[in-house]
Amino acid sequence: MPNGNTHRLIAVLAVGGASLVEESYEGEVTEMPLVNAAIAVLSTNLPDMIEPAKNPHHRQFFHSVAFGSLVAVAGVKLYQWQPEENWENVLRKILLVGCGGYLIHLVADSFTTRGLPWLGKV
Repeated sequence: MPNGNTHRLIAVLAVGGASLVEESYEGEVTEMPLVNAAIAVLSTNLPDMIEPAKNPHHRQFFHSVAFGSLVAVAGVKLYQWQPEENWENVLRKILLVGCGGYLIHLVADSFTTRGLPWLGKV
């Protein structure tokens, strides 16, 4: 069963690895894969910060397929956004990586025996 450390490890490997591959295609080496991995580690903790895992029935709306879908749509919109200012580009990248980290948490939780609720407890 994925725990906090598993979520963080998956986030580091997935986001850091994807950033490293992207840089290799561009032919440059920067610190961005490490920065992106760190942002992903922080954002993969968000679902459990909003709905703490101390309660055995903690998976509600912010751990649901519905909310994950909203995060995914936000990620697509961010990906399509063409910022004009440098600070907007930085914000876009941080939020994109944040969406990825959040979704990594939900995907990892979906592989547990409890899975994810569609909408949460109504």
